[in-house]
Amino acid sequence: MTIKDYKLPLIVIGVGILFSLYLQWLIPEGVFFSGDAGLKALLAKQLSQGQFRFDLVPPSLPWVRQLWQNGLYPFEEPFVYYINDRYFITFPFTFPLVTAPFQALFGYRGLYIIPLVSTWVIWLTCYWVCKRLELSQTIASLALIVLIFASPLTLYSAMYWEHTLALALAWLGLALFLFPRQNQPLSIRRVIVSGILIGGSVWFRPEFLALVSLIIVFVYAVSLWNWSRQQFRIERFNLSKLSYVTEHKTIFVISLIATVGLFFLSNKLIYNHPLGIHAIQVVEETGLSERLLGGWQNFQGLSLALF
Repeated sequence: MTIKDYKLPLIVIGVGILFSLYLQWLIPEGVFFSGDAGLKALLAKQLSQGQFRFDLVPPSLPWVRQLWQNGLYPFEEPFVYYINDRYFITFPFTFPLVTAPFQALFGYRGLYIIPLVSTWVIWLTCYWVCKRLELSQTIASLALIVLIFASPLTLYSAMYWEHTLALALAWLGLALFLFPRQNQPLSIRRVIVSGILIGGSVWFRPEFLALVSLIIVFVYAVSLWNWSRQQFRIERFNLSKLSYVTEHKTIFVISLIATVGLFFLSNKLIYNHPLGIHAIQVVEETGLSERLLGGWQNFQGLSLALF
């Protein structure tokens, strides 16, 4: 029997799962990779105890409250902001909210269930895409080896971070939308689910708004090129092969925007800002020119590292 008969990609995923479980075993009880995670866990603990509020609950002892009001609060900006007599962590409420039930059921280890399972979903989605592209078992295995053992995603599965969950939602949504079965049109239900998944990633990592914007521009760019019938451009960029993404583009875009819009609305109701507390740090406390300069410096550093 050849190695292909053993489903090598599934073996790679299996080894990756064992490795990720080993990383879980290395996590000390009650210790977090970063202080950011500790704040998220603190909010999740409140929610798991039935205190359904998205600010940090103040202590019941009056003298402790007095010390806090006198400037001895244990957290400072930009990690915690004091707004309208309430303390809010700078991170979205969504990740502590979805992990709170697991903490209530399994304690401290329950906080890592979603980051871990989300990582596995990313791997399985990658394998599914490889199969849709009809790649060989060897190529699919190499792709999975790179994804599992040569990217930070596997390490993220052992951190109380929302990165893996957001990426799993976005990647699964893109896979459903961009890789249908051959000669089979996209169904309306599939398009709606894809839009909700991609938009749902914004609920956990607002920077995925960039992906939402890009995918909307991409869909309408394909539609425009096909509509204008500029054959030389269609042939040059092979956009005619992507015409299936425009079949239900309006429904897809509506599902995307509606999902993101609900996130803005929830932030407005909770924080009185559509982008949440994080917007104070990212948008309001730093000027546009400073942000652009920082982005350019980061791009240069990443380019050098990639080279």
